[in-house]
Amino acid sequence: MITQVATQQEPDVSRWARLRDVGGAIAAWGTWTVMTIGLFVYLTHYTRNIPYMDDFPMVPVLTGNQPLTAEWAWSQHNEHRPLISRLIIVGLFRFVANDFRLPRYLNAGLLSTMAAGMILLAGRMRGSYRATDAVFPMTLLSVAQTESLFVGFAMNLVLSSAMVIALIAAAGRARPGSVILPLGFGLALAVLPLTGGSGLTLVPALGLWVAGYIATGWWSGRKPRPLMRGAGVLLLAVGLAITALYFRGYSRPPYHPLPPSLGSVVSSMLMYLSLAVHPHLSSYRWPAGLIAAGLVIATLMLLGIRALREPAERPKALALMAILVAMLGLAGAVALSRSGLGPTVVLAPRYVTLTAPLLCVIYIAWLAYGGARGRVAVPLALLVLIGTAMSDGYRFSRAYGRGLLAAERRVEAAQARRASVGELARAAAPDLYPMADYADRFFRLMETARMGPFANTETTRTATASAASGSIRR
Repeated sequence: MITQVATQQEPDVSRWARLRDVGGAIAAWGTWTVMTIGLFVYLTHYTRNIPYMDDFPMVPVLTGNQPLTAEWAWSQHNEHRPLISRLIIVGLFRFVANDFRLPRYLNAGLLSTMAAGMILLAGRMRGSYRATDAVFPMTLLSVAQTESLFVGFAMNLVLSSAMVIALIAAAGRARPGSVILPLGFGLALAVLPLTGGSGLTLVPALGLWVAGYIATGWWSGRKPRPLMRGAGVLLLAVGLAITALYFRGYSRPPYHPLPPSLGSVVSSMLMYLSLAVHPHLSSYRWPAGLIAAGLVIATLMLLGIRALREPAERPKALALMAILVAMLGLAGAVALSRSGLGPTVVLAPRYVTLTAPLLCVIYIAWLAYGGARGRVAVPLALLVLIGTAMSDGYRFSRAYGRGLLAAERRVEAAQARRASVGELARAAAPDLYPMADYADRFFRLMETARMGPFANTETTRTATASAASGSIRR
């Protein structure tokens, strides 16, 4: 009788498991599909072939008026030396099309790829998908990161986050004795400084993990082989050399004042972390920041306990800890460099891109080591946190997009009536670029190259020089 009941129950359990797995896959990949399409629709609707903010200083090289040199590619922009993103953007303009929207679409494509990679990783670690895996597209594909979507130059931030996602994937897939972790972390040390300041600040914690692995294998009982150790030493040396080169000739931007106090730095760090769970929900930024900090602390404790108890898992657990600590270091660097400008400057939309991987590493850490309850409870909590913030993020992004589109239409209207370049520059300032005299100079270069708003101009006009054009700052 007992055997008969068990036989009758097994098909029901199996059927429920299959339905759960199919439903999870549909929820996760359906969310990814909808949000990817939404991201590109959002860009298409609100953006035009006109530079925006930090895209303007790229114009001299994009038009060929300034040569593409290693010195320019490595030059400082605020705290950044975004060599990789600069070369990619120039390559897009020279070999694909003279269109300022191309880097923006590439940024969106990279974010979509990052979200897909995290869904695949969670499915591989678990053996199936769950509805909570929708956390990844909801976090990484948020339209609340407006500046990273509308400013092609913000590719440096996207690339930094993409490297973090790649490291999370390496840690999640690593097995005891696997070379994927030391090679991945070692390569990251060489690549991250080339993405800019956001990547550079991640290097110390990751470098410490590489050094520990080279020296001891992190006490896992599997010391690295001589060849692996040699490769690790080489990559560590290359990363340190590039980091040292980063600071050669470096100068702190004078328009970024020092923070007024240690308290302001800590306060700014909490506000920065709040972007990970509630982008732009300003009225709840303190609770959101404390929630994010609590999740980080709980995850560090989980990984630390597992590292102490299971030597075979120690390299992987410590690698996830290194990623978390590196992201806290990035939060500290942003707070230190921006809190002097005011307490809410760290809530800028571009920082949403940098905080998004934080929830991804928390999710993967609990999926790997959280036990039966933690593997369910923490991802579900993250899903609820992100879900409750989405409506506010969409309201913010729509308002931001409308403001940008209105400024772009002013420039298009001025160009359509064949206004002078000086008038175009005044139409662009300050919403597209804060300084009209610099915008005037950049628009003149674009007109000559028939780029951006001048791409469809049949004949090059003789621009009427405005009084302001004579005072262009060189």
